[in-house]
Amino acid sequence: MRTIGQIIEAVEEQQPVTDEELRLAVVALWHKLQIEIGFEPETRVPKLWDFMRSEPGKYLGPRWTPGTVENTQGRAMSKKIMEIASKRAKKAHHPKPKE
Repeated sequence: MRTIGQIIEAVEEQQPVTDEELRLAVVALWHKLQIEIGFEPETRVPKLWDFMRSEPGKYLGPRWTPGTVENTQGRAMSKKIMEIASKRAKKAHHPKPKE
C-alpha cells in the first residue's frame, strides 16, 4: 500500500487510487486532525464542529480542489518553485571547483 502522502499526491494529480487507500487515508487524516486540533474541550469542539459541518468542496475551495483550473495552475507553479529551489540547493552544496 502507498503512503498517505503518495495517496494524496495521486488524488491531487487525478491518478487512480483504490477505495481501500482512500478509506484508510481519510481515517488516518481524521485521527491526525483530532490530534492537531488539540484536546482542550473549549478549543477542540468549536473547531471540530466547524470542520465536520463543512462540505469538502466548499472547505477546500477551487485552489485546493483537484482538477480545477486554479488547482492545476497552482500545482504547476508549486512544482516549478520546488524545481528551482532544488537546483539552487544542489548548487549551494556542490559548488563547481575553482580552476
